[in-house]
Amino acid sequence: MLSEGYVIVPVLPESELLDERNFALLTMGAVEITFFVGLFFILFLLFRRHQETTAEAARIEHELSIAKQIQESALPVGVSPFPDRTEFSLHASMDAAREVGGDFYDFFPMDDGRLVFLIADVSGKGIPAAMFMMTSKSLIRSRADQAETLAGVFEQVNDRLCDGNESGMFLTAWMGALDIETGMVRFVNAGHNAPVLIRDGKASFVEQSPGLMLAMMEEMEYTEQLIELVPGDILYLYTDGVTEASKEDESRLGNDRLLEILSGNYGTGEEACRRICETVREQVDVFAEGAEQFDDITQVCLYYEGS
Repeated sequence: MLSEGYVIVPVLPESELLDERNFALLTMGAVEITFFVGLFFILFLLFRRHQETTAEAARIEHELSIAKQIQESALPVGVSPFPDRTEFSLHASMDAAREVGGDFYDFFPMDDGRLVFLIADVSGKGIPAAMFMMTSKSLIRSRADQAETLAGVFEQVNDRLCDGNESGMFLTAWMGALDIETGMVRFVNAGHNAPVLIRDGKASFVEQSPGLMLAMMEEMEYTEQLIELVPGDILYLYTDGVTEASKEDESRLGNDRLLEILSGNYGTGEEACRRICETVREQVDVFAEGAEQFDDITQVCLYYEGS
């Protein structure tokens, strides 16, 4: 209030000023405490979530490790399971792009004495492909002695896989039966890559009719075809993870480069088969120049010595 040139200012007692100052300080302190308590609570929740996420990731990793062991145990040992047979040698390997894969191979004797060997590649990757792979492999093995022909095996397996296949998954497959005495290989192909025949150090693709992939369409018919091996021949089977291995610039290893790798003298017997599989795997890595492996790489190599 103004009065004759004087300014009248209300003055609070010192005790009241101290009370207001203390109240302001207390209020500010409470806000700060509340902020830090809230921040601590948020950090605590984030830490708990990190712990839970880490534990969940560890659990998933453990389960995938078990699944990988189960899948690997379902495949035959990579070296020849018939050490007493001198007429042929085998070597096989599978390197999954993830913890588990959709590729598989198999070899086993039939009741008539022939040696069956096969390779297959399921569409997709990871757990779904691995589950479909296990089903397909079991079906092929169970039908091998039931059907009269290899074509009949694929026809029965195809119809069974098509039944209730709501996921739409499918697989390419190649299956051969070697007459150990004559070197004659009867085979059936379901959309798989052509095998490579290595004869006298020269590699070439086996001529074959394509055939439709398994689990694509019911009541498909498959045709048996023939390869005649002579002593010293090597038959190399693979999945497209080999020829489609790529660099960062998306260029691929391709068929021609595969033939170049396979041409040459690799020796004889199981040692030759092992060297071929190892060399191809090494050359895939060299070609990729550190690029991430995006597809399973599976190989089966058969050396025919003859009787």
